[in-house]
Amino acid sequence: MLEECSVVRNGVMVSEEEISLKEKSRAIVFISLYITSVFKESEAQSKLPREAVEVTLCYCSSSWASIWSKFRRLHILQNQYSIYLSASDLQNQYHLSHTMPHLLQPAISMIKEMQNLTSSENWDSFEHNYSEEIEWVLQFKSKLARARRGCTLLCNSESETHRTWWKAIAIAACKLLNESSNVACFLLLRLSGLLEENSSATSSVACESTSMAILTVAEALFSSASDAVAALRQKNLRLSIFDNACSESDGEADFSEPVRCKMRDSLVFKSMLLIIRSSFLIQQYCLINSPDEKFADTVTMARLIDLISETLVRVDYGFGEALVGGAIEFGS
Repeated sequence: MLEECSVVRNGVMVSEEEISLKEKSRAIVFISLYITSVFKESEAQSKLPREAVEVTLCYCSSSWASIWSKFRRLHILQNQYSIYLSASDLQNQYHLSHTMPHLLQPAISMIKEMQNLTSSENWDSFEHNYSEEIEWVLQFKSKLARARRGCTLLCNSESETHRTWWKAIAIAACKLLNESSNVACFLLLRLSGLLEENSSATSSVACESTSMAILTVAEALFSSASDAVAALRQKNLRLSIFDNACSESDGEADFSEPVRCKMRDSLVFKSMLLIIRSSFLIQQYCLINSPDEKFADTVTMARLIDLISETLVRVDYGFGEALVGGAIEFGS
């Protein structure tokens, strides 16, 4: 058996067979692009050969200009994004959903790298102070803009681009929530423009796509908080931090800096914070611009979160009130 040869490209081991297939794909798309461009120009000048007209009528429901546009998109995806798809793949939602994480990966990696380079205390406030990192923000937005252009090339219409892009942002934000932190999650929401676009949406498509994306993140925040609370119950942990913070005289919590630090590090605090952030997204965005078919579900979830928040406020010696009082900070 012959040993398969391989080479290293961009730090990744790639087989010669894979390289050969990609080169053949490039050649096929380039030739197809050239041929369809000739037919497109002839079609525009009403000089299309009879054979070409018959091909269009028999096998295509589109004009040659539309066919040329597809091959042009494939050509750009290959050369600028290293994404290799067929013309039929552009109609397939499966390929679309599996390609979007590849487009967003450079931007997501920037957030993770910034979190690794930033101290935990500074990272907690980075979400509101990121404007001080001008160069980093510009580079991050540049990668997002490139990813969105790739999304436009993958999609067949403006409405499909809207839905696909914001759905991909929501999925990436949920992944950051699980793998990194809620700060990383909200940082992506802010810098991607999702919250801003939802507030200023003028079309039904933009309103629906952004609201559904925000609702997805809100549900992930709530689910993450629920998982943390369940973990606490399994371990039979008591709220000793809150017990220690509560003074014997008046039952009010002592929020000195050492106590605050302990609370920030506690699983209870993080659960409460996630619930409040989920409530913030639903109250400020989802309920206002929710699609009609999702409005009832959104209202139900908002009421459930409100009930849980009120319960936490009443049983945690006042620390929940401090969180709720500072919830407006999340929207600044």
